[in-house]
Amino acid sequence: MGIDAPLRRSLLAALICGHLALFLTLFSPGVRAQDAPPAAQQQQRLVESVDIQGNRRNRDEDLLYYVQTRPGDAFDPAQAARDLQSLLNLGFFSKTNARVLTTDGPRGGVDVIFEVEELKIIRDLEFKGLSSV
Repeated sequence: MGIDAPLRRSLLAALICGHLALFLTLFSPGVRAQDAPPAAQQQQRLVESVDIQGNRRNRDEDLLYYVQTRPGDAFDPAQAARDLQSLLNLGFFSKTNARVLTTDGPRGGVDVIFEVEELKIIRDLEFKGLSSV
């Protein structure tokens, strides 16, 4: 008792499709359902607050004059980096110990913190061993 030709072709086609599906599953590169939209298309998070930490000698309000990032603006990491550079260019802060921190704000936005370290003040300068010029 043999298998008739149409049934044999159907079984052979099913076997080939099964092998093909297995081959594609094992050897194809990873497939993503959908790529993430570019950063420009993602919804921008708003800045909720801007703060300067590590500053003792200058008023924050005076320093924030040099910062373009403002509460209510869309957060831009490049602008925050430029703002930090503006603060460093004032000459009050160590360039090696300064950074921009961001934390999640209470309303879903971003809190921007400029963390700085003030440079030491030279109060006295004394020359020893020099009696006349």
